[in-house]
Amino acid sequence: MITLTQIAWCILGFGMLLGTQRMFRRELQGFLMALTRNPTISLTLYAVLFAPGVAVHEFSHWIVARLLGVRTISLSLIPRKVSGDQLRLGYVETERTDPIRSALIGVMPLLSGTLLLSLLTLNRLGLEPIVGALSEAGYLGVLQTLARMPNVPDVGLWLYLAVAISNTMLPSAADRSAWLIAGLIIVAIAAFMIWSGWGLRGVAWLSDVLSEIPTRLAAVFSLTAALNLALAIILGVGGRVLLSLRRLFSG
Repeated sequence: MITLTQIAWCILGFGMLLGTQRMFRRELQGFLMALTRNPTISLTLYAVLFAPGVAVHEFSHWIVARLLGVRTISLSLIPRKVSGDQLRLGYVETERTDPIRSALIGVMPLLSGTLLLSLLTLNRLGLEPIVGALSEAGYLGVLQTLARMPNVPDVGLWLYLAVAISNTMLPSAADRSAWLIAGLIIVAIAAFMIWSGWGLRGVAWLSDVLSEIPTRLAAVFSLTAALNLALAIILGVGGRVLLSLRRLFSG
């Protein structure tokens, strides 16, 4: 059975991920500017670093749109400036459709990104034991598991993909435009099923099946947030050191 504590940890982990994403992006942009001293080059490098995550994001839109029978008008993975120094890393344009299908198309990058993050962090990086340690509040087990991570084969590749995907999987404002209407429809259908008695047996079965998912998601979001935070600190310090060295040698 899913508990309120599990849900709270999951929401907290996701909130931490959101906060550290903004911090990481800001520090990465600052570091690239300090490194290149050229806005065009720094924005290009920024786009290249996030290219795998952008591809996952946009193809998630495209694939689910095709599966739902919604015509796709255009798809682009080429970064473009939209205003000032703002960069649009990619987009998928589809024909107008009903709120349910529009919401499913919009949310798919978050779902696919979360699934890939789970595979990267818990499987490829060998951090699966952390889920059990968090369930039992065994924080020593968490530290021991993290200490073994540098010995994982291709650890740098998996960490890079985790960062690229986690920082590009969130739906844009356009992706979220139909969520309210679709959410109200889904809630109304679920309420009717429970009121009529159709969904009571299914709810109990589903609760048992999904009971571990919030804990796993909390672990995935928290681990990715910690990675973003660590990289943001490293990039922030690195950018300031570069600027100080430039001032020193130019003076």
